[in-house]
Amino acid sequence: MQGKDHKISHITNEPIFAIPAMKPFKVLIVMIFCVVLISLDINYRWSDFIRGYAKDALEPITFVQEIPSILVTYYKNLFSSREKLLMELKRVKTENEKLTLITSRIDEITKRNKELGSLWEGVHQQKKLYALVKKRSISSNPLRPFMTINIVDINSKIKVNQAVLSNLGIVGKIKSKGFYNAEVILAHNLESNIPVISSLSRLHGIVKGGGFNRPGRLINIKKTALFSEGEKLISSGLGGVFPEGYLVAEIESIKDEPDNDFLDIKVSFLEVPQNIDNFLVYLGRD
Repeated sequence: MQGKDHKISHITNEPIFAIPAMKPFKVLIVMIFCVVLISLDINYRWSDFIRGYAKDALEPITFVQEIPSILVTYYKNLFSSREKLLMELKRVKTENEKLTLITSRIDEITKRNKELGSLWEGVHQQKKLYALVKKRSISSNPLRPFMTINIVDINSKIKVNQAVLSNLGIVGKIKSKGFYNAEVILAHNLESNIPVISSLSRLHGIVKGGGFNRPGRLINIKKTALFSEGEKLISSGLGGVFPEGYLVAEIESIKDEPDNDFLDIKVSFLEVPQNIDNFLVYLGRD
């Protein structure tokens, strides 16, 4: 051998580096901790409590994802032709003139009609019972759809289990709430149950969701009940969550199955609020 050469005297098959296995006692502690967390969530619904705050935490990420779309829209509008902008300005001016004329007519009628003035005052007072919110997104789950909303006025008294309304009727109720966002369980959701009264027969019942593009059901209705197809189902106000007098659904079909103790009544809900941006939350009476 030459100088500074090294001779290998022994080769071993034992690993040079090894990671010690976790001790059984630590594994047991981790399993017990997980079981305790699951049990607390089942009993106290902790996950529902933090979902709204999770929406707050994820909002900056969502905003970053929307930046490319915002930039594209901005530059598209920036480079629009001058002729198109002038046409749009002319249209807006015409609409503004129409609104000005209508407003002046309303002012004249209000001054001449005290009863109409009293009615307007009553509507103005009712505004205190509602808070304005804005839609952010709708989940893609067809059976358990949720809608995320932005709270426009963070000082409003919005709470969990308050009803959410549109100009068409009842949309759902708030499931969880953060500081700036809230999650709404829609009337179509399988977990949704809304007390209603029929518009013609004046019979009470509960409407249960069936999912997007699926009929809901009027549940636990005895066979002696005289409901009619096409009958409107209006919120009854029972339970104190949903205000009374708002449209919920319409009876689609009624079947009397021999092997069922109750009528099989299918209902159709309002349209999915995908084309509506603004909603009202019913705050209730103090």
